[in-house]
Amino acid sequence: METIALNKMIYAIFAKNTMIILLKRFIGILFIFVFLTRGITGQDDPVLLEIGSQPVKLSEFIYIYEKNHGEDANYSRESVEEYLQLFVNFKLKVKKARELQLDTLPELIEELSGYRKQLAGSYLMEKELSERLLAEMYERRNQDVRISHMLFKVRRNAPESEWQEAHSKAGLAMNKLHEGEAFEKVALEMSEDENTAPFGGDLGYITAWLPSGFYYLENAAYNLSIGEISKPIQTRLGVHIVKVIDKRPAYGKIEVAHILIREKEGDAAAAKERINRISQLAKNNADFFELAKTLSDDRVTSSNGGRLQAFGINTFDNTFEEAAFALKNDGDVSEPVKTKAGWHLIKRISKPEESYDEFKRRMKPQLPTLERFTNIKDILIEEIKEETGYTWNEIVLDSFASTLNESFYSYRWEKELSSNPTLLSFGSEYPYTLDHFVDFARKNARLRMRHNKEKSPKEALYTLFDEYVRILAMDYEERNLENKYPDFKSLMREYEEGILLFEISKNTVWDKASTDTAGLRKYYNAHKENYYYTPEAKLAIISIPKNKTGLAEEVYAYASKNSINKTLSKYNKKETVLDITFEDINAEDSRVKNMEWKNSSVSQLMNDDEVGNITFYKLETIYPKKFKSLEESRGYVMAHYQQSLEEKWVKELKSNYPVTIYKDVIEMVIKS
Repeated sequence: METIALNKMIYAIFAKNTMIILLKRFIGILFIFVFLTRGITGQDDPVLLEIGSQPVKLSEFIYIYEKNHGEDANYSRESVEEYLQLFVNFKLKVKKARELQLDTLPELIEELSGYRKQLAGSYLMEKELSERLLAEMYERRNQDVRISHMLFKVRRNAPESEWQEAHSKAGLAMNKLHEGEAFEKVALEMSEDENTAPFGGDLGYITAWLPSGFYYLENAAYNLSIGEISKPIQTRLGVHIVKVIDKRPAYGKIEVAHILIREKEGDAAAAKERINRISQLAKNNADFFELAKTLSDDRVTSSNGGRLQAFGINTFDNTFEEAAFALKNDGDVSEPVKTKAGWHLIKRISKPEESYDEFKRRMKPQLPTLERFTNIKDILIEEIKEETGYTWNEIVLDSFASTLNESFYSYRWEKELSSNPTLLSFGSEYPYTLDHFVDFARKNARLRMRHNKEKSPKEALYTLFDEYVRILAMDYEERNLENKYPDFKSLMREYEEGILLFEISKNTVWDKASTDTAGLRKYYNAHKENYYYTPEAKLAIISIPKNKTGLAEEVYAYASKNSINKTLSKYNKKETVLDITFEDINAEDSRVKNMEWKNSSVSQLMNDDEVGNITFYKLETIYPKKFKSLEESRGYVMAHYQQSLEEKWVKELKSNYPVTIYKDVIEMVIKS
């Protein structure tokens, strides 16, 4: 019963983690999924072994090896060869399971389908959204982009008509550009950004990331080549047209301290003279931070030694930033720099650098809160639609929308269809008919009712249709993850084989061991000497008082070779030299952990610091072993019986399915 409970526990763990890869001994090894595959493909992925006539590629072994060993995957000869044997046993069992057609059992198919659904959603979010966005954000920080733009303003919360007007203006501007007019000229004439229009729309250099509401403008800046012009782009300010002027390695962020000397009206020379004197003091190794505390006119930073928080471009005056970023080394101090605020000396403190792994750890938890996370999902959906040749029938949807009335906003809305034409498709393999969308609309009452009194039924239907398409696009991507990502395909193969392994092991080993009472008793009778209680013994504690410690070595040597009674007779004749007590202990007692478990074994001499005595122990008598009955040792016997059944089973499998291992291939990955 103990082992049945254990098997159920194993199954529960398996169901929770959705993965059992390989049984090792009688329980097995559970893997958590991480994506560590080395990406071996094509001609670089030779056949490692054959189970019967079934080839197994090297990449599959590497995938499993790395997942099991994690950071300890050092590819040593010992670890590779040991794991290869476990891997072969695993593949043998899976082959047998397929031969028995366990992979066709409806309950196992349903179980795998459930696991896949859970995995696909999280994988899609991780691989296609999180990783993609993190990589994009990190790379963009490494580049500054100079852009010009035209802006056609739209008020906040403006009606659709105002957006249409802005797009119309942008369309006229695009026409002029297509006719060959210079971007700067068109911006001067048409842009509604009063600050940049006089300069041909020049915004200067921007650096990622732009604030919320400007992600698509940022995309244009970083995705277009120098000289390219974007299509009209919507931001929270209105509609933009962007031209990329230049790109350069990003300045990144820098931490500096500064000293500011303001110019007093009518006395500019005095300020310059003061900054020059302070500059000379700094060159003569005066403490810059102390100079800032006592001499700087910037009362906000002077108390802190002039230190500013780390900053990037477009934070302060351009001249100040150029001078700060021109400093090459930590500790360098600039020459006097003139800005609108006055004269500065700038000392570089540090230029923080962040690796991608550090950046990923810091930013990943924040992703769901970022607007760009939703934006990149929208972009992914548009890419899916483009890749699949997505089409939809506007006539069908418009015709259906014309039949709606205010009842569309009711909770119990129903709609009978006179026909059921195809409404949309993601390629020829995934068509969806009108009734599918109508059923979606019926079930999503909250989405329908959200637009009550805000939009007409037709407008609400189109909004609902957009959400419907988004869901279908992500569903399509989930269904095709195996085709797009080899590591997801490997993961699903691993899950399937884990399910098959569990099922066949349960049928062949675990259930058999728990029901075969005769076999279990036979195994116990053959091995019952292995099942006994913890060995016990009589322990003598021999203590020599501090006033007799000079005899300790002599007593110790004598007691090591003679019985306790003889030792007492020799040393306690005229006076008490030894204090001896006895205890019954077992082999797990901490006092005997470093002693050999045999009669007359003695410990080392030990000082009792509290009272000054010297003590040692002696195993006076080792008691005979007390053996357990089958009932008392059932859990252990069951486990060992399962192990013996499995060893016998693996031996049979190897005789039925000859295994060929290509040693030259395995040598390719062994490193030491």
